[in-house]
Amino acid sequence: MTPTEPPVTLRYASFGRRIGAALIDGAVLITVVILYEWIGAQSLETAVLSSVLNQLFWVPYVVYAHGRYGQTLGKYARGIRVVRTDGSPLGWPRAWARSAVDIAFGVVILVGAILGASTMSSEEYSALQGWSARSTYRHAHEPAWVDVVTWASFGWVAVESIVMLCNPRRRAVHDYIAGSVVIAEPKPEA
Repeated sequence: MTPTEPPVTLRYASFGRRIGAALIDGAVLITVVILYEWIGAQSLETAVLSSVLNQLFWVPYVVYAHGRYGQTLGKYARGIRVVRTDGSPLGWPRAWARSAVDIAFGVVILVGAILGASTMSSEEYSALQGWSARSTYRHAHEPAWVDVVTWASFGWVAVESIVMLCNPRRRAVHDYIAGSVVIAEPKPEA
């Protein structure tokens, strides 16, 4: 019989720290979204390209950061990390699983944006003056189901928050899907 190691004691990240990390990540991502919106206002072709690039930035940012480091910039700034429920590193398959629902929403919304752009003419789009007018025009041409999917994605975030508040380990639904928890990193010794 071999001796077993004592179980690892994990300090779970508080709801406040997780929200703080999400706000920091949101600030990073909104900067990119603004850049892509500006690019998208230049022409109809750049609007489609910027929508695709936005997804291609967001997915690697979240999946790569969690798979490689266990944390995004926001989580790093707030001193929290995503790990498996036993405390071991998250790894790639679980990083993908953790973001699967968000990725699915993003892809469906992207398809709607591309379908909407396919119904517009480049001349009409170019004739519009200003970023806001062009953004509104693009949105008006998207299929109606894009709004439903967008609201469903907001509902997903609300459900995630409620679930996180209702369990002692502060696990959101995506943590249950991936078999993960978010922990507070130990403070370095002085």
